[in-house]
Amino acid sequence: MPTDRNLPQFDGATPNIADSANPIPDIVEQVKTGIVGVINYMYSSEAKIDVAAGSGTGFVISSEGYIATNAHIIDGATSIGVILNDGTELQAELVGVDKIYDVAVLKINKTGLTPLKLGNSDTVRVGEFVIAIGDPTGRELASTPTFGIISATMREVNIDGQSNTYIQTDAAVNPGNSGGPLLNMKGEVIGIVSAKTVTASYDEYGNAISAEGLGFALPINGALEVIQTLITNGHMQRPGLGISVLAVEEYEAAKYDIPIGMLVTSVFVDSAADKGGLRPGDIIIKSDGANVADQDAFVKSVQNKNVGDQVTFEVWRDGKTLNVTVTIGDRNTFGSELVDDLEITDFSYFEK
Repeated sequence: MPTDRNLPQFDGATPNIADSANPIPDIVEQVKTGIVGVINYMYSSEAKIDVAAGSGTGFVISSEGYIATNAHIIDGATSIGVILNDGTELQAELVGVDKIYDVAVLKINKTGLTPLKLGNSDTVRVGEFVIAIGDPTGRELASTPTFGIISATMREVNIDGQSNTYIQTDAAVNPGNSGGPLLNMKGEVIGIVSAKTVTASYDEYGNAISAEGLGFALPINGALEVIQTLITNGHMQRPGLGISVLAVEEYEAAKYDIPIGMLVTSVFVDSAADKGGLRPGDIIIKSDGANVADQDAFVKSVQNKNVGDQVTFEVWRDGKTLNVTVTIGDRNTFGSELVDDLEITDFSYFEK
């Protein structure tokens, strides 16, 4: 919701470290009171009340009650709970959410909070020691610290169809860690733990080969820009169409007798694409007269536009071509319901 809040002080203090040889115990002991559990409550028509539907981690960024976490943790919530280190649970206000960067800001009415010190993610180096603290698998293992190194500082990763730049770490990350802090050896937050890769590859029989030590955190510098906008504006505008796409390359085009371009695998209901007339199964051949062949380039071309801009696509549909003009919308306003409840997973959709 729109807001006119003043920007709070991000007033966390760097932990006092007595043992420079092993600073981890001092860091963990002093930051734990600033790390919280986040509970996603959804309304149950059967129980007639909000029930816990998921959980994750968050951390205090200001003594005024502001908390940072991941957007996916509170997706679809009808109410949000924050559990403090002492076990106290408070209802949280959702200040703002950016689904694209996967950041949400909550606020609780509580004094005496211990905010964490925000560091500088631009200066992190591969090989640095880091600590992740969160609630892996839920509150039963609340405030569990894990230790590792920074494996990469600028890793482009696509998660659920959305690409962002992450810090990669081999510190153990599990479901429930999402939204928690990634800390350097000064005890400063350099990232927001957001995801892990569980599959490294597949064997010759198609069985998944599990991956270990592949965790990802959003750099705090980029997250802080989003956080500040969410606090002061209540919203982060992100240009988009509301579709998922899959590149049609020469092999698929020849095999299935379809054109090279971007296959629209799904369309969100009431999104810009839905209102403009794009449908699952369409293949976008051209965008404003330019050929479309590279998926990353296509996505970036849309992201570089402004909300309200118009783009004309040449589309192949059922053997015919047509022009579809779409007005770029705000991706943070799109829901998750799919047109025709359809998501095309591979090119067998075109088998005759």
